[in-house]
Amino acid sequence: MSPAAASFILHRLAARVLLIRSFDGIRWGMAGLRGYIKNAIAIGRRANLCFGID
Repeated sequence: MSPAAASFILHRLAARVLLIRSFDGIRWGMAGLRGYIKNAIAIGRRANLCFGID
């Protein structure tokens, strides 16, 4: 196998791994953001109940 072909294949593999990783990152990020927003809303409601703010 020529060095050019080897480097091409390595780049393809690296690109695929990076793509999968970034998709995972986006998915985890969205889940984390959703959880954070839910927690913020829950904390806000609890604070409103404690302080009697509507």
